[in-house]
Amino acid sequence: MGKKLVLINVDFIDVYDNKKVHRAGDREEMTDMRIAEIKAVNPDFVTVIGAAEEDENPGQEDPGKGK
Repeated sequence: MGKKLVLINVDFIDVYDNKKVHRAGDREEMTDMRIAEIKAVNPDFVTVIGAAEEDENPGQEDPGKGK
């Protein structure tokens, strides 16, 4: 499932995500469905700014990261 990178425009409490607080200026990855749900409440809460980077090998560690 593709995700998009969104910019949070206004502080808001996400009542559907365990009362998570989203802060203005933060960037987060969200699905199209989640973005639509948030914009249905207030279209000014978030702005889509691009596609989120896809993890090429989900579940595998990055070999460039040392311990």
